[in-house]
Amino acid sequence: MTALIPLDKEWSTMKDMSSMLVKTGFLPQTIQTPQQAISIMLKGRELNIPPMQALSQINVIKGKPAISSELMLALIYRQCPSVELEWTEMTDTVVACKVKRHSKQNWQAFKWTLQDADKAGLLSNHSWRKYPRALLRSRVVSEMARAVFPDAIMGCSYTPEELGETVNEECEIIKVEKPIKVEPKIEQPKHEEEIVEVTEVTEVTEQPKDLPKKQTAYGYQGTKAQQEAVKKYAIENGLDEEYWEDLHKNMMGKSKEHLTDEIMKLLEQQKKERNI
Repeated sequence: MTALIPLDKEWSTMKDMSSMLVKTGFLPQTIQTPQQAISIMLKGRELNIPPMQALSQINVIKGKPAISSELMLALIYRQCPSVELEWTEMTDTVVACKVKRHSKQNWQAFKWTLQDADKAGLLSNHSWRKYPRALLRSRVVSEMARAVFPDAIMGCSYTPEELGETVNEECEIIKVEKPIKVEPKIEQPKHEEEIVEVTEVTEVTEQPKDLPKKQTAYGYQGTKAQQEAVKKYAIENGLDEEYWEDLHKNMMGKSKEHLTDEIMKLLEQQKKERNI
Protein backbone atom coordinates (compact mmCIF):
# COMPACT_ATOMS: atom_id res chain seq x y z
CA MET A 1 0.00 0.00 0.00
CA THR A 2 1.35 3.42 -1.00
CA ALA A 3 1.90 5.89 1.83
CA LEU A 4 -0.38 8.94 1.80
CA ILE A 5 2.63 11.27 1.93
CA PRO A 6 5.88 10.52 0.07
CA LEU A 7 8.76 9.40 2.27
CA ASP A 8 11.97 11.43 2.28
CA LYS A 9 13.73 9.39 -0.40
CA GLU A 10 10.72 9.39 -2.72
CA TRP A 11 10.18 13.12 -2.18
CA SER A 12 13.82 13.87 -3.00
CA THR A 13 13.55 11.79 -6.18
CA MET A 14 10.38 13.61 -7.25
CA LYS A 15 12.05 17.01 -6.75
CA ASP A 16 15.06 15.98 -8.82
CA MET A 17 12.82 14.60 -11.57
CA SER A 18 10.61 17.68 -11.73
CA SER A 19 13.60 20.02 -11.98
CA MET A 20 15.26 17.98 -14.70
CA LEU A 21 12.07 17.46 -16.74
CA VAL A 22 11.21 21.16 -16.82
CA LYS A 23 14.70 21.92 -18.17
CA THR A 24 14.19 19.54 -21.09
CA GLY A 25 11.38 21.66 -22.54
CA PHE A 26 9.51 18.46 -23.45
CA LEU A 27 6.68 18.92 -20.96
CA PRO A 28 3.32 20.46 -21.94
CA GLN A 29 3.52 24.23 -22.34
CA THR A 30 1.30 24.77 -19.29
CA ILE A 31 4.06 23.37 -17.02
CA GLN A 32 6.73 26.05 -16.62
CA THR A 33 8.28 25.42 -13.18
CA PRO A 34 9.46 22.44 -11.10
CA GLN A 35 6.85 23.34 -8.51
CA GLN A 36 4.05 22.99 -11.08
CA ALA A 37 5.52 19.69 -12.28
CA ILE A 38 5.80 18.20 -8.81
CA SER A 39 2.22 19.17 -7.88
CA ILE A 40 0.96 17.27 -10.92
CA MET A 41 3.20 14.33 -10.11
CA LEU A 42 1.70 14.24 -6.60
CA LYS A 43 -1.82 14.14 -8.04
CA GLY A 44 -0.74 11.37 -10.38
CA ARG A 45 0.66 9.51 -7.39
CA GLU A 46 -2.78 9.68 -5.72
CA LEU A 47 -4.33 8.26 -8.88
CA ASN A 48 -1.60 5.59 -8.98
CA ILE A 49 -0.34 6.53 -12.44
CA PRO A 50 3.31 7.02 -13.56
CA PRO A 51 4.85 10.52 -13.43
CA MET A 52 5.18 10.99 -17.19
CA GLN A 53 1.57 9.97 -17.80
CA ALA A 54 0.46 12.37 -15.07
CA LEU A 55 2.48 15.24 -16.59
CA SER A 56 1.02 14.65 -20.04
CA GLN A 57 -2.62 14.19 -19.06
CA ILE A 58 -3.24 16.17 -15.84
CA ASN A 59 -3.62 19.96 -15.81
CA VAL A 60 -4.25 22.29 -12.88
CA ILE A 61 -6.67 24.98 -14.03
CA LYS A 62 -7.84 27.70 -11.65
CA GLY A 63 -6.69 25.52 -8.77
CA LYS A 64 -8.64 22.45 -9.93
CA PRO A 65 -7.05 19.28 -11.34
CA ALA A 66 -8.41 18.47 -14.78
CA ILE A 67 -7.66 15.30 -16.73
CA SER A 68 -8.22 14.23 -20.31
CA SER A 69 -11.24 12.11 -21.18
CA GLU A 70 -8.75 9.45 -22.31
CA LEU A 71 -7.30 9.23 -18.80
CA MET A 72 -10.79 9.20 -17.30
CA LEU A 73 -11.67 6.13 -19.35
CA ALA A 74 -8.36 4.43 -18.46
CA LEU A 75 -9.03 4.98 -14.74
CA ILE A 76 -12.59 3.66 -15.13
CA TYR A 77 -11.46 0.48 -16.90
CA ARG A 78 -8.74 -0.10 -14.28
CA GLN A 79 -10.99 0.56 -11.29
CA CYS A 80 -13.96 -1.37 -12.70
CA PRO A 81 -12.68 -4.22 -14.91
CA SER A 82 -16.24 -5.57 -15.27
CA VAL A 83 -17.56 -2.32 -16.75
CA GLU A 84 -19.65 -2.56 -19.92
CA LEU A 85 -19.55 0.45 -22.23
CA GLU A 86 -21.13 0.80 -25.67
CA TRP A 87 -20.98 3.82 -27.96
CA THR A 88 -24.44 4.04 -29.51
CA GLU A 89 -23.79 7.08 -31.70
CA MET A 90 -20.72 9.08 -32.66
CA THR A 91 -20.99 11.82 -35.29
CA ASP A 92 -20.07 15.50 -35.59
CA THR A 93 -23.48 16.45 -34.20
CA VAL A 94 -24.29 13.71 -31.66
CA VAL A 95 -22.22 11.44 -29.40
CA ALA A 96 -24.00 8.96 -27.13
CA CYS A 97 -23.16 5.89 -25.05
CA LYS A 98 -24.64 3.53 -22.51
CA VAL A 99 -22.75 2.06 -19.56
CA LYS A 100 -23.04 -0.13 -16.48
CA ARG A 101 -20.44 -1.00 -13.87
CA HIS A 102 -21.17 -4.72 -14.07
CA SER A 103 -23.62 -7.07 -15.77
CA LYS A 104 -26.14 -7.06 -12.90
CA GLN A 105 -26.77 -3.32 -13.18
CA ASN A 106 -29.10 -1.55 -15.58
CA TRP A 107 -27.75 0.45 -18.48
CA GLN A 108 -27.31 4.21 -17.99
CA ALA A 109 -27.35 6.40 -21.10
CA PHE A 110 -25.41 9.60 -21.73
CA LYS A 111 -25.58 11.90 -24.76
CA TRP A 112 -24.21 15.25 -25.89
CA THR A 113 -25.30 17.12 -29.03
CA LEU A 114 -24.21 20.30 -30.76
CA GLN A 115 -27.46 21.82 -29.55
CA ASP A 116 -26.39 21.07 -25.97
CA ALA A 117 -23.02 22.70 -26.68
CA ASP A 118 -24.77 25.73 -28.16
CA LYS A 119 -27.01 26.09 -25.09
CA ALA A 120 -23.90 25.96 -22.92
CA GLY A 121 -22.32 28.77 -24.98
CA LEU A 122 -19.46 26.56 -26.21
CA LEU A 123 -19.70 27.00 -29.98
CA SER A 124 -18.01 30.41 -29.85
CA ASN A 125 -14.80 28.51 -29.02
CA HIS A 126 -13.03 27.70 -32.31
CA SER A 127 -12.08 24.22 -30.99
CA TRP A 128 -15.74 23.21 -31.02
CA ARG A 129 -16.06 24.30 -34.63
CA LYS A 130 -12.93 22.36 -35.64
CA TYR A 131 -13.30 19.18 -33.53
CA PRO A 132 -17.00 18.77 -32.66
CA ARG A 133 -17.01 14.97 -32.46
CA ALA A 134 -13.92 14.76 -30.22
CA LEU A 135 -15.25 17.39 -27.83
CA LEU A 136 -18.75 15.90 -27.73
CA ARG A 137 -17.17 12.55 -26.87
CA SER A 138 -15.07 14.20 -24.16
CA ARG A 139 -18.20 15.75 -22.59
CA VAL A 140 -20.01 12.41 -22.61
CA VAL A 141 -17.06 10.69 -20.89
CA SER A 142 -16.69 13.34 -18.18
CA GLU A 143 -20.42 13.42 -17.44
CA MET A 144 -20.52 9.63 -17.28
CA ALA A 145 -17.42 9.49 -15.02
CA ARG A 146 -18.86 11.97 -12.54
CA ALA A 147 -22.22 10.19 -12.42
CA VAL A 148 -21.17 6.52 -12.36
CA PHE A 149 -17.44 6.30 -11.53
CA PRO A 150 -16.48 9.07 -9.04
CA ASP A 151 -14.29 6.57 -7.15
CA ALA A 152 -12.20 6.04 -10.27
CA ILE A 153 -11.47 9.68 -11.09
CA MET A 154 -10.93 10.71 -7.42
CA GLY A 155 -11.83 14.38 -7.67
CA CYS A 156 -10.50 14.94 -11.20
CA SER A 157 -14.04 15.60 -12.34
CA TYR A 158 -13.49 17.86 -15.32
CA THR A 159 -11.64 17.93 -18.60
CA PRO A 160 -9.56 21.02 -19.53
CA GLU A 161 -12.13 22.38 -22.02
CA GLU A 162 -14.85 22.23 -19.35
CA LEU A 163 -12.78 24.67 -17.31
CA GLY A 164 -12.46 27.11 -20.21
CA GLU A 165 -9.23 26.03 -21.89
CA THR A 166 -8.77 25.84 -25.67
CA VAL A 167 -7.88 22.32 -26.80
CA ASN A 168 -7.02 20.39 -29.95
CA GLU A 169 -8.58 17.24 -31.40
CA GLU A 170 -6.85 15.10 -28.75
CA CYS A 171 -8.31 17.46 -26.09
CA GLU A 172 -4.81 18.71 -25.20
CA ILE A 173 -4.49 22.33 -24.14
CA ILE A 174 -3.20 24.64 -26.86
CA LYS A 175 -2.11 28.23 -26.48
CA VAL A 176 -4.04 30.80 -28.52
CA GLU A 177 -2.28 34.13 -29.00
CA LYS A 178 -4.52 37.11 -28.36
CA PRO A 179 -4.46 39.79 -31.05
CA ILE A 180 -2.45 42.87 -30.12
CA LYS A 181 -4.61 45.96 -29.99
CA VAL A 182 -3.01 48.79 -31.96
CA GLU A 183 -4.06 52.29 -31.05
CA PRO A 184 -4.63 54.57 -34.07
CA LYS A 185 -2.14 57.40 -34.53
CA ILE A 186 -3.46 60.90 -33.94
CA GLU A 187 -1.86 63.43 -36.29
CA GLN A 188 -0.94 66.79 -34.84
CA PRO A 189 -2.41 69.82 -36.65
CA LYS A 190 0.02 71.52 -39.03
CA HIS A 191 1.15 75.11 -38.43
CA GLU A 192 -0.37 77.77 -40.59
CA GLU A 193 2.09 79.73 -42.67
CA GLU A 194 0.09 82.79 -43.70
CA ILE A 195 -0.89 85.76 -41.51
CA VAL A 196 -3.75 88.03 -42.52
CA GLU A 197 -3.53 91.81 -42.16
CA VAL A 198 -5.34 93.70 -39.41
CA THR A 199 -5.05 97.27 -38.19
CA GLU A 200 -6.58 97.14 -34.73
CA VAL A 201 -4.14 96.36 -31.90
CA THR A 202 -7.13 95.95 -29.60
CA GLU A 203 -7.67 92.56 -31.21
CA VAL A 204 -4.98 91.14 -28.86
CA THR A 205 -7.26 89.63 -26.24
CA GLU A 206 -7.08 86.59 -24.03
CA GLN A 207 -8.54 83.47 -25.59
CA PRO A 208 -11.46 81.76 -23.80
CA LYS A 209 -10.09 78.59 -22.20
CA ASP A 210 -12.73 76.39 -23.79
CA LEU A 211 -11.86 77.41 -27.38
CA PRO A 212 -8.99 75.78 -29.35
CA LYS A 213 -6.04 78.07 -30.12
CA LYS A 214 -4.31 78.25 -33.48
CA GLN A 215 -0.56 78.34 -33.93
CA THR A 216 1.67 79.95 -36.61
CA ALA A 217 5.24 79.53 -37.73
CA TYR A 218 6.25 82.13 -35.12
CA GLY A 219 5.10 79.86 -32.31
CA TYR A 220 2.68 82.40 -30.74
CA GLN A 221 -0.72 80.91 -29.89
CA GLY A 222 -3.59 83.14 -30.96
CA THR A 223 -5.78 84.06 -33.93
CA LYS A 224 -4.30 85.35 -37.16
CA ALA A 225 -5.65 88.82 -36.38
CA GLN A 226 -4.00 88.80 -32.96
CA GLN A 227 -0.66 87.76 -34.41
CA GLU A 228 -0.67 90.54 -37.02
CA ALA A 229 -1.69 93.07 -34.38
CA VAL A 230 1.28 92.03 -32.24
CA LYS A 231 3.57 92.45 -35.24
CA LYS A 232 2.20 95.93 -36.05
CA TYR A 233 2.40 97.07 -32.43
CA ALA A 234 6.01 95.91 -32.24
CA ILE A 235 6.97 97.86 -35.38
CA GLU A 236 5.31 101.01 -34.06
CA ASN A 237 7.41 100.73 -30.91
CA GLY A 238 10.65 100.37 -32.86
CA LEU A 239 11.24 96.65 -32.38
CA ASP A 240 13.19 95.22 -35.35
CA GLU A 241 11.90 92.25 -37.29
CA GLU A 242 14.63 89.94 -35.98
CA TYR A 243 13.01 90.16 -32.52
CA TRP A 244 9.42 89.40 -33.63
CA GLU A 245 9.87 85.68 -33.28
CA ASP A 246 11.06 86.06 -29.68
CA LEU A 247 8.09 88.33 -29.01
CA HIS A 248 5.63 85.78 -30.32
CA LYS A 249 7.18 83.00 -28.27
CA ASN A 250 7.19 85.07 -25.08
CA MET A 251 3.55 86.05 -25.63
CA MET A 252 2.40 82.45 -26.02
CA GLY A 253 -0.82 82.02 -24.04
CA LYS A 254 -0.66 85.55 -22.54
CA SER A 255 -3.12 88.45 -22.78
CA LYS A 256 -2.55 91.90 -24.33
CA GLU A 257 -1.73 93.34 -20.88
CA HIS A 258 1.64 91.56 -21.13
CA LEU A 259 2.38 92.82 -24.65
CA THR A 260 3.88 96.21 -23.72
CA ASP A 261 6.07 94.64 -21.03
CA GLU A 262 7.44 92.06 -23.46
CA ILE A 263 8.14 94.69 -26.13
CA MET A 264 9.92 96.89 -23.60
CA LYS A 265 12.12 93.97 -22.52
CA LEU A 266 13.05 93.17 -26.10
CA LEU A 267 13.68 96.83 -26.94
CA GLU A 268 16.09 96.96 -24.02
CA GLN A 269 17.82 93.83 -25.32
CA GLN A 270 17.91 95.33 -28.81
CA LYS A 271 19.60 98.50 -27.54
CA LYS A 272 22.24 96.56 -25.60
CA GLU A 273 23.08 94.39 -28.59
CA ARG A 274 23.36 97.42 -30.91
CA ASN A 275 25.71 99.14 -28.46
CA ILE A 276 27.90 96.02 -28.56
